[in-house]
Amino acid sequence: MNRTFDTWLARGLLATGLVLLSVVGLITFFSDRARREAEMLDAFGRRNRDRGAVAENTRRLAQPGHVIGRLAIARIGISVPLIESTTESALLLGVGHVTGTRFPGEADNVGLAGHRDTHFRKLGRVHKGDRIQVRTPDGDFTYRVDSTFVVTPDRGDLLNRTGRPMLTLVTCYPFHWIGPAPKRFIVRASEVDGHTAAMVNR
Repeated sequence: MNRTFDTWLARGLLATGLVLLSVVGLITFFSDRARREAEMLDAFGRRNRDRGAVAENTRRLAQPGHVIGRLAIARIGISVPLIESTTESALLLGVGHVTGTRFPGEADNVGLAGHRDTHFRKLGRVHKGDRIQVRTPDGDFTYRVDSTFVVTPDRGDLLNRTGRPMLTLVTCYPFHWIGPAPKRFIVRASEVDGHTAAMVNR
């Protein structure tokens, strides 16, 4: 009796392990594919960065689940693909662009969201003044962090239009919470123009 139970238990554990390995393998595969697509867009963005702050090419590319660029915060080691939409499948691949908000290069609020335990797990280390680089098919855009704060999940107003070029990054909070987190961690950053960016680089 015990031997039979042990045999079935071992088989069950083995099957569970194989399923988990398959899931991890699929996530890794699609994340790598998103990274490669973002690298191709990097090269395209470098060629187009002097064409002006518009989002025409990005908007054409922006289908749910598609890579539309890359986001990087060098000081804290974040460099991730930027994915159109914030569905669960999109957020497995990278940081999601919140549908209905502006795109980088447009003179308004760009909403981006990511999971606190994957692509945005280091976001809590960001400081005021840190630079955020966003590259899309329309060019390179640099933002400087203005503030970070914690809010309740009902603060959808933070993604409203602001009339100025800026980023709003959103992730769940606390970062080490187990299960659905009760709050949201927000980063607000303003776009810096070429002159300001040159001053920051000194």
